Amino acid sequence: MATCLAVGCFRNPATKKMQTRLLSYASERKIGEETKKKILEEYKVYESTAVTGYVDKIGQKLAYLSDRPTVQYEFLVVDSDLVNAFAVPGGFIFVTRGLLENVGDEAELAMVLAHEISHITAYHGVQMIQKEMGQNALTILGTIGAAFTMGPEAMLMVANTADLFSALYLLGYSREHEKEADYLGLQYILRAGYDPRASLTFLKKLESDNDKAQGWDLYFRTHPPIPERIKIIEGMVGKGDRDESKSNRDEFERIQALLPRVKTEE
Repeated sequence: MATCLAVGCFRNPATKKMQTRLLSYASERKIGEETKKKILEEYKVYESTAVTGYVDKIGQKLAYLSDRPTVQYEFLVVDSDLVNAFAVPGGFIFVTRGLLENVGDEAELAMVLAHEISHITAYHGVQMIQKEMGQNALTILGTIGAAFTMGPEAMLMVANTADLFSALYLLGYSREHEKEADYLGLQYILRAGYDPRASLTFLKKLESDNDKAQGWDLYFRTHPPIPERIKIIEGMVGKGDRDESKSNRDEFERIQALLPRVKTEE
């Protein structure tokens, strides 16, 4: 608690826990912008106004209903057959074309987006950075916070921190963070009017397709074991049938038809 008082505590708006916060939102956003640049050096943005607009519309609705609605969220579709979605500090959320080709309806997509939004609302990425930097975090992040006036040295520090987050992301969030993101994501899709059991539909499909589908390896590497997540979510929402009237399947299928299908081996 002494350390917390020394550097400043805040109540996490999503988890309601008291935590240490070393990054201002401006600093968090700048790190996110640098991380975004690095991601887009590897993956191209998917060039379809209809597809990206659709994803952004759903994402913005969920973000508005989240515990950090004032964050400037940006939802990007990257042109990759890999099946994945991931969140970057500052409000940047990426989904791959491969994931859009494999979710079954809008409610399933909303579940994925809400899970990633939750990593931002709960400051999971920020916590990962602060933990990795250890005792020197306050000095280093203080420099980052002043980057807007301190010139190229401080900006280099921002870029290096973006490199750090990129490396940490590939190791995946902790089980505690993933469990929190599932829990918070379920709340957000409920607020938006979707059936939370859509999360079970998607996860069970992932589980059944694990041995035969191409492109899923990155999703499995950066998220917890599927059976574990299914068991926890079933405990939250039950095992009943989904309300298909809340899936908005027709509009989703119209958008999905614009995507090229991933070729799989027989």
